[in-house]
Amino acid sequence: MGTTANLPTMYGGRFLLLLAAAALTAACSSDGQAVEYPDGVALLVNDGDESRASNTLLAPALLVVTDDGRVIYSAPAGQARAGLLLADVWEQSLTTAGVALVDEAVARGAAPEDLAALSTVVGDELGDVSFFLPDRYDYVARVLGPAQAFSESENPVIDWPQNASRRLRDEGCFSLPDVEVGELFETAAADSVFVDDGFVYVVNARLAWPGLSC
Repeated sequence: MGTTANLPTMYGGRFLLLLAAAALTAACSSDGQAVEYPDGVALLVNDGDESRASNTLLAPALLVVTDDGRVIYSAPAGQARAGLLLADVWEQSLTTAGVALVDEAVARGAAPEDLAALSTVVGDELGDVSFFLPDRYDYVARVLGPAQAFSESENPVIDWPQNASRRLRDEGCFSLPDVEVGELFETAAADSVFVDDGFVYVVNARLAWPGLSC
C-alpha cells in the first residue's frame, strides 16, 4: 500500500497547460476539446505562465504522470531544500491500475489539477515519496561579463566543465546528460555564477521532466 495521508497539497487553483509535441496521445478536456500530451505522458499540469516560453525562466511543471507509472511533482516550498540552484522535485510510483484511473479521469474531462486531486482519484495506488533523479538537465545561460570583472565577487564561482557538449556562450535552451552536468548543478548554490572561456554567466537550470521540452 502507498502512503497518501501526508501528501503535499500545494497545487490548488492551478490549471492545465496543453502541450503539443510529436507523437502525441489524445484525451478529452472538460469543455469537450482534445487534450494532447507528449508521448508517454498520461497527465501534465502546469501553472500556465506563458513567460516561460521565452526560455528566460525554466521552471518545472506542477505535476506529471507517466504511462509507465511515475508521479513527478515540484516539492512543496515549505519542505524543499533552500539555497540550491535546482528546485527539489519529488517522485512517487503509481500502479498500472492507478494509471488507468488517471486515463479514465482525463477521458471524462475530470483530469486532476493538483496532487491532492490525483490522490483522491488513485487512492492507495500511489507509492512512497522519493527524490526524482533525472538522466538529463535543462538550462539557459546569460552572460554577465568578463571573468576578471568578477575576481572579487561574493557569489560562488564555478568553472563550466571542459568536457560539456555545449558552451555557455551558445544561445538558447539546452538539455545535457547527467554525466556532464549532474553533479555540477546538484551541488551549486542558488546564487552561483559560472565561468566559461573567460566570461561569467548566470545559469537557470532544472531537472529534465518527462513531457517537458527545453
